[in-house]
Formats: sequence, structure tokens, C-alpha cells
Amino acid sequence: MELPLKGTPIWLYTKEVGTNRSLGLPQIIEGDLGKNYNLQAPVFEGYVVDHVNGSLKGHFTEDTQKIEIFYRAGEIAQVEQLEHYQVRILSETPTYAQPDTTQAPLDDLLTPGTTWPIVTRLATTKGVFWHQLIDSRWVLYDRKMMSIEKAPNAEEISKTEPQYRVSQAPVPDSSQYDWTPTAIEQAGRLTAEQEDQQVAVYYKPYGGKVNELNQNLTVLLTQVLHDPSGKTWYEIGGHGWIEAENVEQLTDDKGE
Repeated sequence: MELPLKGTPIWLYTKEVGTNRSLGLPQIIEGDLGKNYNLQAPVFEGYVVDHVNGSLKGHFTEDTQKIEIFYRAGEIAQVEQLEHYQVRILSETPTYAQPDTTQAPLDDLLTPGTTWPIVTRLATTKGVFWHQLIDSRWVLYDRKMMSIEKAPNAEEISKTEPQYRVSQAPVPDSSQYDWTPTAIEQAGRLTAEQEDQQVAVYYKPYGGKVNELNQNLTVLLTQVLHDPSGKTWYEIGGHGWIEAENVEQLTDDKGE
């Protein structure tokens, strides 16, 4: 009996709208060539589906298909991408990794007199506004602590953008850099300099450490980011970021 041909697997991603943060591991959907598929959006507590890139219904083909389901928090009313806007800091202002005050603020405060380009505005159903800075941090809008201004042009934003600290390394000029990561699908094996050393996982490039993984673990690399200093970071299956020196990319004949 002749076995049916398999179609090319479908990749399913679940992400948070506005931040592009992965909400779960990518899923691989398999089926016979020509057979129909009908997928349901995974459920995440506190989130509702905002929009879908791709189709949740279709059939398996010989071509690679990718479906991205974007979610927004139930209390989010609108997410808007901004251009040529900046925030002027009037008093010391805390920043956050995500637009969520239940999380602890990041270590660095924005200082009075500085201006920062903003790329995203998020409005909640309770009338609260968050703004995302060009370096991915978030600030909660408070008119006593800041003002939002429209810059005459992008060139002026670049000139007024302050430098920011990344650990203790020399500070790169981020005004010419796009912090958007690139999606990839690549297997990798974790490595470290010392035999008994574990690999640190961060919630974002240069962010806080969220986990440690053993060496020789095979992982799925889902995004890559080359930062302004020339350093490369990889996202592993939507569960955090690792430095490029801690992973060996696997070719098809090595991968599992």
C-alpha cells in the first residue's frame, strides 16, 4: 500500500501585539499533502486575539506556511505605532520591561531634561497610556513627570536622543539602529566556556536573567538581533534570549 505524501509542516506562532513578545512555543502542524487543516487559536489567560497573519484554515502544500496569531491583553484598547514623537522627561521617571506596573521597574531612571524617541503608544480600557521608547523600554504616562511632543522631523529626534547605558560596556549610538529582531527557524546547541558552566537566559537582550540552561541542550532559535555594538542575540523558542557565543547553530545533518 502506497503511503500518502506528507505536506510541508505549518509553523504557528503566538505573539503579543505591540511588543512582538512570544506567548508560547512555536507549534509545528503536520499533515498529508492536499489534506485540509482547521486550526483553533490557543487560549492565553488575560489575552484576546487581535489579528491573524496567515490563515487558520487551508490545506497542506509543498510550500512552507507560517501563521502568526497576535494577542492583546484584555484591558488593552489600542496599540498605535508612532513616528516623529518624543517624550520630554520633567522629573525622574521609572521604566519597565513590559507595560505592566505589577512588574518591578528597571534599574535605570530617566533623568529630567532628557528627551527620548517613542515608537509605540498603548492605551488601556481604563484610560491609562503607556509609551515604548526606541530601546524597547516602557514608561507609564504621567503629565507631572513628562510631556509628549511631536518633533519637526526624524533628524531632530536623532540629535536630541540621549545615550543610554548597557551594563558597563561603551555606549553605542542607537539613533541609527532598528531594534526589531528578525524571525528565524534554526536548531542550535547550547555551549559555554567552562565544562560545568550553565548558559544564562535573559528576558530580552541586556535584560534581567530569567533562567539558566545546561550545556549541550538542543534548542529552537526563533529570532535573531544584532545590536548597535555588533553583539548578536538569539531568542530560544519564545522563552528568553541568549548571547550568540553560547550557541552553536546546527545544520540539517546535525539537527534532531
